[in-house]
Amino acid sequence: ALKKKENFAMIEKDYGFEKFFKKSFLQSARKKNLTKMIQTVFQQFDSLTSDGCIFQFFSILGRFHPVDSETFSYCAIGDDNSIPLTTRVSVGPNCEVEYETELAERRHLVSFNDIHEISYEPEFTTRGKVIIEMKTSSPVIIRTA
Repeated sequence: ALKKKENFAMIEKDYGFEKFFKKSFLQSARKKNLTKMIQTVFQQFDSLTSDGCIFQFFSILGRFHPVDSETFSYCAIGDDNSIPLTTRVSVGPNCEVEYETELAERRHLVSFNDIHEISYEPEFTTRGKVIIEMKTSSPVIIRTA
């Protein structure tokens, strides 16, 4: 699709290269060189399957925004009867489940191997309760804000 010169002209006319490149780059690059660079990159993706495109997209995205872990701010760890520990909870393959308070460093909370089940109960439209049922001990309750 992008192999023809007319398609580059259409993209430039309909969308503008400013949406894809910095203005300073467009001012310094020659149009012929820009076209060749775009074709070269396109050819790298042209042979990929749809799954390959998705994996490549997340690989590129991961360089700018980590997508293998998630952090939840303003959480409370503990059940209704205990004084909750206000903290930030992180979940991911490298950290498993860990928490961090304002004053302390990160601490391991739960290993994936120890988890039997995870359930979620909404409490309000913006809050909820995550219950991590453990294989050998009492559940860990995390309230999200």
